[in-house]
Amino acid sequence: MHVTISKKIFNLLSNTAFVLIIITLLNLLLRIIFINYAYISTDEGIALYNTRLAYQGLRPFIDYNGWNSLINDYLFGLSRIFLFPTIITQRYFALLISLFSFAITLRISYLLSGKRSLIWTALFFSFGSFTYTYLSNFPYSTEMMTLGILFTLLGFLITEKTTTRHKFWLEIPTYIVANITVLIRSQMLPLPVIIWFMFSLRKKTLKEKFDLTIRMLAISLLIFTPFLVTSWKHTLYGLFWPFFAASILVYVAHVSKNAAGQLAEFLRVSSQQYGVLISLVLSSLFIRDLKGAAKNIPRGLFVILILCLLFLATALIHRPADPYYLYPSIPLLAIAAAFFLTRLLNTPRLNGHAKFIKTLVILLLGLQFLHYPHFKVMKTQLSDLHTRPYDLLIDINNFILAATQVNDEILTFYLPAVANINRQVPLNMNEGQGSLTIRDDLFAAKFHLTTIPQLQKMISKKQTKLIVFTDTFIYYFGQNENERQETLKLIKENYSLVKEFPEFKLVDGSNAQSLMIYKANE
Repeated sequence: MHVTISKKIFNLLSNTAFVLIIITLLNLLLRIIFINYAYISTDEGIALYNTRLAYQGLRPFIDYNGWNSLINDYLFGLSRIFLFPTIITQRYFALLISLFSFAITLRISYLLSGKRSLIWTALFFSFGSFTYTYLSNFPYSTEMMTLGILFTLLGFLITEKTTTRHKFWLEIPTYIVANITVLIRSQMLPLPVIIWFMFSLRKKTLKEKFDLTIRMLAISLLIFTPFLVTSWKHTLYGLFWPFFAASILVYVAHVSKNAAGQLAEFLRVSSQQYGVLISLVLSSLFIRDLKGAAKNIPRGLFVILILCLLFLATALIHRPADPYYLYPSIPLLAIAAAFFLTRLLNTPRLNGHAKFIKTLVILLLGLQFLHYPHFKVMKTQLSDLHTRPYDLLIDINNFILAATQVNDEILTFYLPAVANINRQVPLNMNEGQGSLTIRDDLFAAKFHLTTIPQLQKMISKKQTKLIVFTDTFIYYFGQNENERQETLKLIKENYSLVKEFPEFKLVDGSNAQSLMIYKANE
């Protein structure tokens, strides 16, 4: 009887569909815990607020800055059709997007590596990086960008496996999706070029390559022309903004360039968050000579590896280098790691070592889970499970609702304070601290930004009913300490402190002592 039960359990664990269901359910459980108990950052409020502006027709095209776009706002705003727009419902909609990404990732892995890779791909997608498992539930442009990349890859792989007669009709939608992905987030500007190049490698004659190039250029022009006609300057600004953001925005203006110590910290955090997957991919590449790798690795995997390098470049371009910019590459790394691991396990000369390798990889994933700093994402104690960060945010929202009217404007750098309710900020402050520029008034007006003198004028004229900020946000009140203290002095001269929330650190997880609400003097 005992043998029969053990055999049934073994058969279940050998069933790919059953194991995939278990991994998916565990993945969902982690994500739902995160959705309810993770800290609420100002970026989430910015995303929610901009979605509202977009659907009200109040977010202009010139607000596009490369990391955020109107297209992304409209796509994430689709949840407004069946869900009331709040921080929590936005997270659940982002979860839905992640599930689509999960399904497409499995399909891509199947096309590249076959059925045996599916469990490893699901495991790496779900637990290969908890930074991805957690942050992919945020409604950022990175999630829509990842979905666009995966759709593009899927189209490319299907095109690769299709007969010549149908290739033409598959190349077009694949290239269209690649261009739309650029519009969602300009970080993927090289994606259409990569896809065009990989398609051209399949063309045998010069005429076929030329025809393909003309078609691809026509598609790109068709997609980008409306934006270029509206304002070519703003279009270029949006596409290349990340390269010169430090010369525009207050919050990155005085950040030092990457020093050796910062790069060392970048490597440490990257290894902590993505170490297992990166190690699997790199070790698999290093044990092959380049000539052999070029022959044995599919074109689709080459595209994946190139895209992973693009994510690395983005993370290093940031000032300082930021490993969090690598997390959208996890689906790609999961596919690559599963491809190499599956090939290794299928090698006949391994003999009895396959079980050891499988156990080692699973244990490494478990150790990565234990080593991951979960407290940086959420810190709700078991005794306080009934009180979520979102519940504390509701208390802040309720106070603001009681202290203001519908048409009142509120100045805040913590956007969830107003985005979660029917209140508004000055139109040129919809990006929070990202709306403040070190450039002149003319540049600010042109690109939907606010200068420090304009901010101070807004405060001295009592343009807003409330000012909501924390002690940590004082940094954004100016370019230097004198400007910051001058802005703070103006606030205290024209506004009075009416409420303080000392428990705010439980809402956003920052080092802020409290959230302060100032009301305009009568």
